[in-house]
Amino acid sequence: MVKRISGWSCKFDEPIILPDGRRLVVLRDAANYITKLRKKEATAPEWQAASIVGSGSK
Repeated sequence: MVKRISGWSCKFDEPIILPDGRRLVVLRDAANYITKLRKKEATAPEWQAASIVGSGSK
């Protein structure tokens, strides 16, 4: 039986490698990273899309 993890502990198929070498492995990692971005970066379209997908909003 395959155990499926949902919510903030959900793993990405492949980790997201940041420019500084850090890795975002689970949804919580990405959420923490996005919330710490400077306002100019956080309002970029790609991060807005990521935050909508991560929150489950439509």
